[in-house]
Amino acid sequence: MKSESQEGSSDNPFNPGKPAEKEFFVGRKDELNQIVRYLKQAVSGSSFNILLFGEKGIGKTSLLNKVIEKASEENLLAVGIRCDKTMDAFKFFENLERRIIDEGLKRNELKFKFWQKEFNKTPDKQEYFRLRQEAESKEIVTDDLIADFKLLLKEVKEIAKGILVVIDEGQFLETIDGDILVKLKGILQTIGEGYMVIISSTGNVVDKLAEKHQSSGVERLFGDIIELLVLKDNEEVQDLINKRVKDLPMKFEDNVVNQIALVSGRHPREIVKICQNVYGKATDKGITLIDSSLLRESIYHLYREKIDTIRETYANLLPTEQGTLRTLLELGGKASVDLMLQNVPSHLREHMKTTYIEELEHLCEKGLIARTKFVETVTFSIIDPLIEYTLKAEMQIS
Repeated sequence: MKSESQEGSSDNPFNPGKPAEKEFFVGRKDELNQIVRYLKQAVSGSSFNILLFGEKGIGKTSLLNKVIEKASEENLLAVGIRCDKTMDAFKFFENLERRIIDEGLKRNELKFKFWQKEFNKTPDKQEYFRLRQEAESKEIVTDDLIADFKLLLKEVKEIAKGILVVIDEGQFLETIDGDILVKLKGILQTIGEGYMVIISSTGNVVDKLAEKHQSSGVERLFGDIIELLVLKDNEEVQDLINKRVKDLPMKFEDNVVNQIALVSGRHPREIVKICQNVYGKATDKGITLIDSSLLRESIYHLYREKIDTIRETYANLLPTEQGTLRTLLELGGKASVDLMLQNVPSHLREHMKTTYIEELEHLCEKGLIARTKFVETVTFSIIDPLIEYTLKAEMQIS
């Protein structure tokens, strides 16, 4: 059973289940700068719709939180909502209206207090309603939610230069009935120019949404599509770790950071998961410097079954296949056959090339490496960071 510290107690600064706190945000400079340029253009009167997609835990929500912060600096009213598989069109717009009112209250309490009062007193939230204040009678007329938005957004334009709508977990949009994105676009267009929508998704949902709304032009809704990948380099991995422990007595050896970068493939959630475990183990043992031996213990604890399988597969390889695998690892885990033959005497290369190809193909069958072809060049590479880490440890390759 894991200890409390390993599970991410208040004393453990690593929690893979939560987006990064503002002060822990690292990397993503290119993506952030790109989105900020769109924000500035929105402030100037343009309108942009962006799809941000990437694997679960890659850092989409952390980036969106940073974008919301930047949008506020540009005097855009920034609101974020989170979709789920139970959400329908009404719930989507209801949540969005609630968030606009909440953010509006922070800027102009008097103006948005009216909207909050009427929103909260509506007894049946499944009734499509509109709040409209008549110029003379001051009466509130109940009609429909879409018309309500158009009036509410006019209020937004009086307190901000525009609006940013951030939709997290956007992959669930395809399950919502109706042309949800087209309706949203139509509503936001009522404020004129100066709006921006960012949809965050665990996959590129453009094709699925376009198929669902064949006649609506969803495929033209997005002005840009940004894929969020792993962290750029080991320096960003080190930055992610150091920001969380900089004011704590616990420290990580530099070579440990590099090993974490290797095992995790620089994937943010995997980095934090490994760090959470090793930090917990160090705390339990009263250690303040995390070294390679403690990291190995944590990695084995987290990935025991997979590591045992890799070791068994390696042990059952022929010695020549193990040698070919070593050559590939020493070349960085990815190489063409010609590159692997660069130190072989020229008169032996043709024979060795045939042997290498046979052995590499067998290693592909064993699930240790993958084969890719670009034009006429065939490249072989280790398919998983954990495989590379485990095999390097077995062969004692630094």
